Amino acid sequence: MAAPSRGRGLQRLVDVPDPHGDRAGDRAQPAGVHQVGRRRVRARAKKAGYPTVSLPGAAVWHITWTDKNDALDWQIYFHERNRIITALLHSGYERGGRVLTESQGIDVKHLLSMQYYTQAARLYAQADVLRGPGVLHDEIGTKAPEPRQMAQEHDDSVTRPDADSFPDVQVSKPPHKGRAFSAPHRALLPAWTVKAMGRQALARPTEKARRHPQALVAHQDAKWWTLSHYDSAVVSNAEGTKVAWYKRRPEQVRTMLARSARTHLDLYRQWNRLRDEYRAAADEITSFPAWERTFAANPAPVRPGIDDRDAVEESSERPDAPSESTSA
Repeated sequence: MAAPSRGRGLQRLVDVPDPHGDRAGDRAQPAGVHQVGRRRVRARAKKAGYPTVSLPGAAVWHITWTDKNDALDWQIYFHERNRIITALLHSGYERGGRVLTESQGIDVKHLLSMQYYTQAARLYAQADVLRGPGVLHDEIGTKAPEPRQMAQEHDDSVTRPDADSFPDVQVSKPPHKGRAFSAPHRALLPAWTVKAMGRQALARPTEKARRHPQALVAHQDAKWWTLSHYDSAVVSNAEGTKVAWYKRRPEQVRTMLARSARTHLDLYRQWNRLRDEYRAAADEITSFPAWERTFAANPAPVRPGIDDRDAVEESSERPDAPSESTSA
């Protein structure tokens, strides 16, 4: 089978930018990053008794990170929860190494960016990790709908087809000399973060910004160091098909920042206990019988126009299925 041409929206697996956009330009990671990841996956599979095979020259084609919105929508719940659980199961470092520090840093970036829905889903995921492995299978049927239902509670997840659906942009103070905002220098980052977070949590948004967005920001430009300068902004999604009106809400920042600090402190203090619990339960929660019970209890919803067509095709392929002449 021929590989698809490398057109817009497709990207080879070994050429993936940083999904969190920490650096201006989102430079692609080298192929070696994925080589290391594949070796680790093969090692874990071998340890669990599953054979693997490598196909030289094979490639996987998928949508680019820059065209995906999964770091901001309901899927972030599973990214955050599964990342921490993976560290609990497999990390050889004390308390998971930097996983908790990086997790809290990402929380801060979302709060600086007025992405309160994303942050609410992340806090939900962190709290679920603390509940232990016993609920993973029992609640699998509700975990996707619950983060989706939270979307209507936050401005940043209420989307419209275009910017004309919102009031017109009114700028009170343009960027200095018309230049785009740039990421703070690493040496100045701690002081910059304290100042920026203080503004997010304490300063009242202007009345004008409550009534009119201050900027139109494309998804690729919606970095935390840019959005942190606004009281409100209309931001497009990754596909460029919808926009949302982000609004700074100091009370939400204070509440979510406090929850993030408490949750990460709990994860740090309880890490060793949680590590032992998840590792002891690993064989059971990944077993075929456990997944058979879970799939039986949570059947996939019927997709009109797809599943009924597949059922007709399957029945027509059975040897005992009547032919057209017979049925006539």
